[in-house]
Amino acid sequence: MTRSIIPNVFAVLLLCSGAASAAPAPVPTTTASMVSRCKDAPDICKNLIAAESAKLEAAREACIPKEISKESAADRVMHTAEEVLEEVPGQFENFDYTILARQLMTFLWPCADKPIS
Repeated sequence: MTRSIIPNVFAVLLLCSGAASAAPAPVPTTTASMVSRCKDAPDICKNLIAAESAKLEAAREACIPKEISKESAADRVMHTAEEVLEEVPGQFENFDYTILARQLMTFLWPCADKPIS
């Protein structure tokens, strides 16, 4: 019985190792790499920003008005992140894009009950 299990385990390990190597490349997290990638594949950024905006809205850290679509909000955040890199060169290139996107949304759409400090 033990002999029949060993080849099966070996086969499973081979399949798993092949599946791991076929995984897509990780999403770059620095602001410079994400701004560059957003130009080529904006849907990746829009999905990331939509996920972060949902977290911020749930925590009442940002309150994006209902009349602004998720796509428009993501476009504005992507454009603002690009402007930040242009306006302050060398400052935010290696900054985590997710953190910058969260900060931009909090700044652009603050909740009325949370004053900006």
